[in-house]
Order: sequence, then structure tokens, then C-alpha cells
Amino acid sequence: MRVIWSVLLCILLSLPSPTFATTLVGIWTKDRVTIAADSKQTLSDASGRPVGSQNVCKIYQSQNLVFAFAGLAKAEQVDVVEAVRDAHMLTEQGTGKKLPLESIIVAAEAALVRILKARGQSSDSSINVALIIAGKIDGKLQMIREELGGIGISGDFSYPQRSRRIAYPESAGYGGSDPKRGIEVVGINNAVKRFQSSKPDWNSGTDEDVAKRLITVETNDANDSVFVGQPISEIVIKRNDTHWINKGECP
Repeated sequence: MRVIWSVLLCILLSLPSPTFATTLVGIWTKDRVTIAADSKQTLSDASGRPVGSQNVCKIYQSQNLVFAFAGLAKAEQVDVVEAVRDAHMLTEQGTGKKLPLESIIVAAEAALVRILKARGQSSDSSINVALIIAGKIDGKLQMIREELGGIGISGDFSYPQRSRRIAYPESAGYGGSDPKRGIEVVGINNAVKRFQSSKPDWNSGTDEDVAKRLITVETNDANDSVFVGQPISEIVIKRNDTHWINKGECP
């Protein structure tokens, strides 16, 4: 029996595992939020070396919210995306128990804690997840960029070692940006940064055009295209309506 388990363990360790190396773009304006994502999921071996890829959806709808996810998505048989999408607290909007936004963050952190416990670890500074979340929250159309870096466990408590939140409309105009149009790029963005610094008109056109343009810059880059690829999914969220511009790999 011990030999069988050893063989099974070797097989499991040799199987490719998904690594989400993603580019997300979120664009907020007063009346609409546009979210775009690439569809490439890189498969890596136990040492982290890329061994292939497949196409997946990276934009999800849960109740009245839309979120796009980058970072650690699945490990130790724990699916972080599913944990977020199926969070029971999201079904309790309006009860005062938790804001939908906080429900998403709590669910993501809880899933990461389950991964750590499955590994027998109390902390891991390398775990990173980032989300763009959009929808009608507290009666207004909001877009939130949420990042969690590293997770630690102390007794019954868990905590992110690093965190950042940029929330629109409150953050509109921060850092000298356009107060009427907030643009966030999450995940792999090396090519985007170079493009933005060399093209003064990089943000010209409709929100859909800009979002697609920035993702395309990454998918066309010689280095970043190893992890980021077509097709591009785009969705528009309004106060009382959500519709896809292009579903890409999304159902």
C-alpha cells in the first residue's frame, strides 16, 4: 500500500498545475464600468516551469456583482475562484450581515487559508491574489481594485501580510489621473507600462477600445505573451444592466 501511495504522489506531483498569469483592465466612469481580461492559463510543473497552456474564463458574475480574478486561483484541491463565486454571504445582500464586496474578500482569504493549512504552513509571503470588482454597492456604481499579498495564520485568526484597495468613484482623480475616468491594469502589465509612457494617446477612444487595446498590447508582447493570450473577454456593468461585449472563453 505504501508503494502505491508513493507512486500516486509522484504522478500527482508530475501533473501540470494551472498558474494564473493574467492581465485585467477595469475602467470606471460615472455611468458604467468596463472590465476586460485575457484568456490564457499557463500550465506549470511542480518546479514552476511552464509546460503548456489552455484557455479559461477570468471574468465571473455572482449575484449582482462582476469580478475578474488574477493570482493564485487553485492549489491543494482548493479552488479560490469557486470559493469566491459561491460565497453564501453574497446571497444575503441587503440583510446588513456583510457588504457584497467584503463577502468576496473574506471568501478569497478563507480559501487561501485552506490552502496554507493543507500544506501545513502558517504563512506564505508568495501568495498573491488581485481582483477587480464592479457593481451597484450602497446604491452607487462602484469599481474596486483589491489586492492581497501573503497570508498568515495565528491561532483562529488569519491576515494578509500586504493589502491595497483602490475604490471608485472615491479614488477618481488620485495621482493626477482623470477624475471622470479611472483606469486600472492588474496582473502582468510590463508591456502596458511601456506603451503608456511612449503613446500619449493610449487612452483615446471608447472604454471598450481602451480596455481591449491594453490587453492586446500584452498578448502581442514577445515576453508577456508566454503568459497572456487571446481571446479577450469584455463586459460592461451599469447600475441596472450588465452585458457582454465579447465573451471570449466565458460561458
